[in-house]
Amino acid sequence: MIYRKDIDGLRSLAILPVVFYHAKTPWFAGGFVGVDIFFVISGFLISGLLLDDLRNKRFSVISFYERRFRRILPAFFVVIGTVIVLSVLMLFPDDLLNLSRSAIAATFFYANLYFQNQSVVYFAPAVDANPLLHTWSLSIEEQFYAIFPLLLYVAWSFSPKRLMLILFIGALLSLGYGEWLLGYSPDKAFYFLSSRAWELLLGAMLALGGIPEIKNSAGRESAGLVGLFLIGWAVFMFSPETPFPGIHALAPALGAALLIHSGSGSSLSRYLLEREPLVSIGKISYSLYLWHWPLLTLAKIWQDRPLSVTQSVLIVALSFIVAALSWRYIEQPFRLNKERIALAGPSRAKVFALSALASAATLIVALTIYLSHGLQVRPVSDTQSVLIVALFFILAALSWRYIEQPSRAEIFSLSALASAATLIVSLAIYGSHGWPSRYPMEVRMIFDSTRWNQPCKFSEEKDGICFLGKPLKAGETPKAVLWGDSHANTLSPGLGEIASRENWSLNGRNPADITYPYDAYLHQNKLILDLFDEFDSSPQVVRVHIGQILCPEGSCRFYLNGQSLYRDSNHLSLAGSRLVAPLIAAAIDSP
Repeated sequence: MIYRKDIDGLRSLAILPVVFYHAKTPWFAGGFVGVDIFFVISGFLISGLLLDDLRNKRFSVISFYERRFRRILPAFFVVIGTVIVLSVLMLFPDDLLNLSRSAIAATFFYANLYFQNQSVVYFAPAVDANPLLHTWSLSIEEQFYAIFPLLLYVAWSFSPKRLMLILFIGALLSLGYGEWLLGYSPDKAFYFLSSRAWELLLGAMLALGGIPEIKNSAGRESAGLVGLFLIGWAVFMFSPETPFPGIHALAPALGAALLIHSGSGSSLSRYLLEREPLVSIGKISYSLYLWHWPLLTLAKIWQDRPLSVTQSVLIVALSFIVAALSWRYIEQPFRLNKERIALAGPSRAKVFALSALASAATLIVALTIYLSHGLQVRPVSDTQSVLIVALFFILAALSWRYIEQPSRAEIFSLSALASAATLIVSLAIYGSHGWPSRYPMEVRMIFDSTRWNQPCKFSEEKDGICFLGKPLKAGETPKAVLWGDSHANTLSPGLGEIASRENWSLNGRNPADITYPYDAYLHQNKLILDLFDEFDSSPQVVRVHIGQILCPEGSCRFYLNGQSLYRDSNHLSLAGSRLVAPLIAAAIDSP
């Protein structure tokens, strides 16, 4: 295909609204529609390349995926690796655990399905807690291109003249299904390929040339201006409350299609899109999309509060700088040469590629088990873990940078190894439950009570009493008693340290093991019990002594089955009421 500067300019109209929307910039409430513009552009460009290959009888699935790997994976894996390294340093175990799952989903391009399955609402305020949420759109694209080239090849082989009709019907069905699904399950409509495919197919129809060319300048001008209006209307007038995608997605998608179609000839819209600032932003749009969201989310996580306006501006500016460097030193070295690489038969290159893939698969299993100690704990120290992960991704980035023209074997091998590396680290995080060993023991106790090394384990203590600090001698009494359930027990590590340092004796007691003597209960309630005794002779009165159930075997309980029987010093709780009510009901029903 012939390079068109206006397409890069259109990419800037896609990425800028997305960045401003994610930075919570006023007036860009509909900036999320930039992704829909990307879908149309992608469908147009990729389908154009495929159709060129079909027309010239050089279609190759391997060559197609080689181009995709070169275009998508280098910057993608550098971003994934950077996010993992920073997350290891910044996130708490539960958040890091979620990050590891989303990293695996992103690596194998099912992030859209993962986030939908996790009930992650894209428009919810809490979504900026996940630095990889934006990979959902890349997953939709790669799922589409996993099946579209072969379907296009089959359709072209059997009936090239009907290809336009096939694409149109497919797009119409996808749009209709998306609109229906929007009313049934908005999250599925947002994340599913089936409800988004029509936007990519719209771009494919443009590439096929089935839409008549606009030959007169007035028509091109009108189409271009309408396209700009539709995109502007969606960006500035839509909001997270707008039902989306469905029919509403027609505005940005058709706007992009009109700009692409009218840009085939001279027009005002094409002139505007070909201005150098827009073209330059368009060239780095992929890297900018990859980098801006993790930088914004991790900055917010780091300071544990929303970003100020100044902070957002600085992060967005940093995103542009990082994206430009990423485009120059990561994306560009991996782009395909002008000379097309010929498809060879069963060659040494394929053997090496398959060997690397098999080795990577073995490495995944072995290192995952090793690093997570049987998927339970991490066997290396905190500092070593961070250094290992950081060193690996630094070496990977440097190797990509200095292999200026990688061969096909190197492309597939590096892609497999990068996938393996991401999976290893992500599964290690997942298997070790978020790597809590990164934190001091006192902090880890807060994160996961199931693995606390608490000094008081009442189930293992004799008589339910735990001694902290200085051991008691015969006849001595403790300086204090810590009484309570698991909430009180959370204090035992800190109090135990103080007790040891100050030479105290401190008893910890489980409330389930503390009782009140039945004789003391009878004495305290003697006046009331004596009054009830006077009614024993009346046949119309049934006397129920709840002390019989609250105080079995000569002692009164305060706690039963993990629940308090009292809500204060002398009133039953809900659990206490449920305990004694059956006794009262049985007495009432008795003859």
